[in-house]
Amino acid sequence: MDNNLQRLRDIGAQKIHGDTHISREFAQALIHESFEDLQSVQFFGFVSIIEKTYGLDLEELKVKATEYFQEEAKFDEEKKVFIVAKKKKNNTVLSSFIFILIFSSFVYYTFIYLNSLEEMAVIIDNTKIEDAHKKVEMLPKNDLALVVDQNETKDLLGGDDKNITQELLKLKSLDINMSKQIDASQVIHSLKILPKNKLWIGYIDIQTNQKYQKTLKNKFSLDTSKNWLLLFGKGTTKLEINGEVKVFKSDQNMRFKYVNGKFQKITIIEFKDLNKGHKW
Repeated sequence: MDNNLQRLRDIGAQKIHGDTHISREFAQALIHESFEDLQSVQFFGFVSIIEKTYGLDLEELKVKATEYFQEEAKFDEEKKVFIVAKKKKNNTVLSSFIFILIFSSFVYYTFIYLNSLEEMAVIIDNTKIEDAHKKVEMLPKNDLALVVDQNETKDLLGGDDKNITQELLKLKSLDINMSKQIDASQVIHSLKILPKNKLWIGYIDIQTNQKYQKTLKNKFSLDTSKNWLLLFGKGTTKLEINGEVKVFKSDQNMRFKYVNGKFQKITIIEFKDLNKGHKW
């Protein structure tokens, strides 16, 4: 690490604010290389003030910032192209939706018309259904998940009533779906930052757009009932996500989202979209 930059971190954002009148938020972003919190002109102006105030040479920091702002300019250009393409795609999707709606309406009313020409009455004996259902419950559950052999089905139900077979299979499908829903509800949600060394994090409540910054030394947990945007500096970041420990490494700043219990790494474009167009 650049010794001059380390000296600034040792001085701290509060002291820099008092000596230079640069806001604490901007001073914190500068010493932690969070270039996305600053405009290019702002950044180089603040660096110039700090160099004169403390007699430092921050050339290495300025080189990194120059690379970042050039990359940021490319991102903005790519986003413009993405927005134009997205508008064209939305028009295509709308046209497809209208076509599907018209076609579905045609099929539906055709079906109603054809049904009105042919009266169908299916009378199901309730006693027969109950007896068949009891016989099915006596079988192992895994057997019902397999394709039922036609001859076995006939023997089991005591006849050729296909409607009864279909109703019983629907009941089994419903049982399986309910079991999956119960399993999903038992997932334990967690979002914890596990710093090995001193670690800076910026995090934003997506619903309220409230922004927070912390420099962590110990484990830190976020409320998983909320949706979050997270920003980390370059390096190695270790997190516990819904009970699973994951490690992320990058030589650039890293951005993530935690929405509805799901965690995902995202680009700066998606970060800005979720943050009302702001880089921070």
